[in-house]
Amino acid sequence: MTEQSAWSFADDRGRLAVAGRRPTRVLAYVQAGATLWDYGIRPEGIFGSGHDGAEPDRAKTGTLPLDSVDYRGAGDDLDVDTLLRGRPDLVVAVSYGHGQLYGLDPDTAKHLEGSVPVVVIDVGQARTLDRVAERFAELARSLGGAPVAGAAEDLDAARERLRAAPGEPRVLALSPAGQAEAYAARPQMWPELRVLAELGITMVSP
Repeated sequence: MTEQSAWSFADDRGRLAVAGRRPTRVLAYVQAGATLWDYGIRPEGIFGSGHDGAEPDRAKTGTLPLDSVDYRGAGDDLDVDTLLRGRPDLVVAVSYGHGQLYGLDPDTAKHLEGSVPVVVIDVGQARTLDRVAERFAELARSLGGAPVAGAAEDLDAARERLRAAPGEPRVLALSPAGQAEAYAARPQMWPELRVLAELGITMVSP
């Protein structure tokens, strides 16, 4: 492995992912894949969590070109063979703390890491959304990516629309807990919900 051909990235678990050359076939957790796409990195495949179904959740996929990005499935449908069917040379996952790969069974994650380099970005409660974005930007740059033209301007415009919204919308954030149940989120605990509160949205706390 020469200095010119080697690639490495220190993830948020403190582990160094290493490859003989810069990875070009990235498998990513769905929202991680959507974020990398904003930097011009098209994942060859994406996977969901136990909250997702047989089809990718359009609320999570952003502007990903789903006609050319293979959705591997989610939850119990995921095994190592399914995850590796597109021959990825890098897996990008997220963690909500403690370094566990979100959306994957621990045994599946262990076998996956034995087959391909894995980078985990922490998106948990201790992080600000800006810091999460910085880490994805650092990873994207290491993979040869750069911000897609207009993406930053679109985000700034969306934030300004929220700041200028008349009145104070009251929002309760939910996430699925099964076919007939949902979790009510404590907004102060989640980076993206804290940003909404900072932009003037009244977040209802259960």
